[in-house]
Amino acid sequence: MICGIMAGRQKRIVFLWHNGGRLANQLWPYMSIYAYCLERGYRLENHCFFEYARHFNLRPNNRAIELLYYRTHDFLKRHFSKVFFRDPHDNLFRKLYKVYVKLVEKLCRKQVIYAPMEPVPKIQYLPPTPDASPEVLAQEAAPHRTVYFHGWLFRNPVGLGKYRKEIVAAFGPKPEVAASIGRKMSELRSRYRKVIGVHIRQGDYRGDPDAAKHCFSAEEVNAALGEYVAKFGVDTATTAFLICSDETIDLAKFPGLHVSQPGRSYMEDLFLLAACDLIIGSNSTFGPIAAYYGNIPFITLRKGGVDWEYYRGQDRFFFDKYATLVYY
Repeated sequence: MICGIMAGRQKRIVFLWHNGGRLANQLWPYMSIYAYCLERGYRLENHCFFEYARHFNLRPNNRAIELLYYRTHDFLKRHFSKVFFRDPHDNLFRKLYKVYVKLVEKLCRKQVIYAPMEPVPKIQYLPPTPDASPEVLAQEAAPHRTVYFHGWLFRNPVGLGKYRKEIVAAFGPKPEVAASIGRKMSELRSRYRKVIGVHIRQGDYRGDPDAAKHCFSAEEVNAALGEYVAKFGVDTATTAFLICSDETIDLAKFPGLHVSQPGRSYMEDLFLLAACDLIIGSNSTFGPIAAYYGNIPFITLRKGGVDWEYYRGQDRFFFDKYATLVYY
């Protein structure tokens, strides 16, 4: 349970729909809204996290939604994947769920807060972050018991810091994933003093002209790691580089470095990166969310060179100005 049922006129916050993105894209607003509900003592229900909930101990906090969407999604994914999930981003199950979203929008239009990307990014900041959205504050004062959050750009940087301990505990992985991460990191830590996470996003970045500037080849990443080693005096004999990617990476492209790619899934990759000492990676939402989990720095790879001096002295998670796709 995310928030217990409280007596009186407790507000119910429903995360209705995100931006259609993958795991990290869904976690950034979810965690921000979670911190907001902790701050205000509201009950939180996430109706749209059905694609990833099986990996976490999080549930929607609504029995009807859990039965209709979460459990049904998992059943269909196991038994009728080719019918309902041919396209991971525009599949039949999502289309069916969006019928429910449209119905809520029509029937409860005065209770819906939007945070769209288009035509311009509209970030809805949530308390306790200063300059919180006027729409959010207006809904707090309104008599509605339920408020629906629709969109991706719900952000709460102050809340993420204030409630980091509670968030990390609530959004932790299932025990089997945690055990696998523990075994792999213990093996690395037994042989190396320092473990550097490296996130290399390929796949959709390579095929998207707009994202091509964020796509790096193994050779380019190796060159950046060489700069990091030289700039910060890293002892490569006692340092391991743990590579996570949405594709298999040719480790021979990293001569002179101790490299491995032990992750077997995006969940393992996320928490393996979080268990490192710092992360160097693609400009995306994935690496920074792992850094937040681990409370470690994230260094953003950039065409034309990394601004290494910007990161000097950083030893904890912080909001990296070069991680522009997160929209802190």
